[in-house]
Amino acid sequence: MTIRLLAVTIAIGLLSGCVTTENKEVAQEKILLESGDSKNIIKFYKQNLNIEQEYRAKLVNEYLAAGDLKSAKLYANTYSKDDVNKPIFLLTLAKISILEKQYLKAENQLKQYLERDGDALQYHLLIAKVYAHQRNYIQAESHFLEAKKLGAEDVRIANDLAVLNMMQHKYSEAVDLLQNVYIQDPSNKKLRANLLLSAVNAGNDRLAMEALLYNSTPELAKVKLDKLKLTVRAKNISVPAKHKFVIKPSDGRVTAPSKNLDMQTSKASQVSQNATNVNKGGLLSQGMTKTKALPKHKEIKQESNLVSKKVPRLTKTRKAQPKRKVKVDSNYRIQILATYQHVEKEYLEYLKSRFDTIYEYEFDSMIRYCVGDFTSLSRAKAFLKSSGLKDGFVVNYGTKEYKTL
Repeated sequence: MTIRLLAVTIAIGLLSGCVTTENKEVAQEKILLESGDSKNIIKFYKQNLNIEQEYRAKLVNEYLAAGDLKSAKLYANTYSKDDVNKPIFLLTLAKISILEKQYLKAENQLKQYLERDGDALQYHLLIAKVYAHQRNYIQAESHFLEAKKLGAEDVRIANDLAVLNMMQHKYSEAVDLLQNVYIQDPSNKKLRANLLLSAVNAGNDRLAMEALLYNSTPELAKVKLDKLKLTVRAKNISVPAKHKFVIKPSDGRVTAPSKNLDMQTSKASQVSQNATNVNKGGLLSQGMTKTKALPKHKEIKQESNLVSKKVPRLTKTRKAQPKRKVKVDSNYRIQILATYQHVEKEYLEYLKSRFDTIYEYEFDSMIRYCVGDFTSLSRAKAFLKSSGLKDGFVVNYGTKEYKTL
């Protein structure tokens, strides 16, 4: 890495003697992009924002590629009125909307992007993801295939179509798609994680072991596979019921899950430091009947009834985890599982490939995994409804510390 950076520095230094001032930035940009040095690419764009307006959109794109959504939004907010009508700027805004789960907004931005002569390949790849998140799987598949016709890499499309099948719990189909491309690129972490999860759900232990053996000994691979088989169930992304727990809204006690997780709760002050389990209409799965929200005074009464029952605390202990850097905020998220121990790395990779960012909370002797980042309860509930997370529920852990995975 040091040698490569030195070579890039020397190459850029030589430009001052052999390239005109007008083309100097263009040449520097080309060298930096070829080097793949994200840090210096970002630095270059920031230093030259006043020279070329499109560098602003390219800077936003680099921040998005680096996973820094906040910085991307900061510079996207500096776009002018004229900028937001240009394809390169519209594309970055659409990407931000997708990451913020604002799928209708992203859909409109992408259609504007295509109308203004944006790249058709990029349009099909991104609109397919939007439709997938909206559970419009037929449209999503159609656009992924259109992207393939326009030259998208076979490995990428196979992986995207496999994830689409996994979202529909069609694990055997996902295995069929991933098996051939995995042989071509076994070092691809996303491919390997998706193949592993699909194989376990499809009951193909041989293929799952093959994926695990890439970076594990046979003994360790067997242990990992046994744990994954306990963790992953077909047609469900969460852990089995015996490992799943629901946090009661007022006292933070832990109980085994009931058959009905339909809890209407209020934003009363006594729940400010605990999870607010909002699950309007049962599990919000497709076809289930929704219930009407209770009046505020009845919600508080129902909450008090929930915590009036004495529930013994679980005393099972686990190994202490090393201290880690943590953050705090008061946003709403969707909790997808809670366990006593950290989930397997392969399973975590699968979750990250599906939800981009995972938020990990650790308190009261349990580890809670959440997805989504919403400033309002209504947005969180809308995402839960559209996501198909059968066992997920809305939480707001207030100032509890968390780690971004």
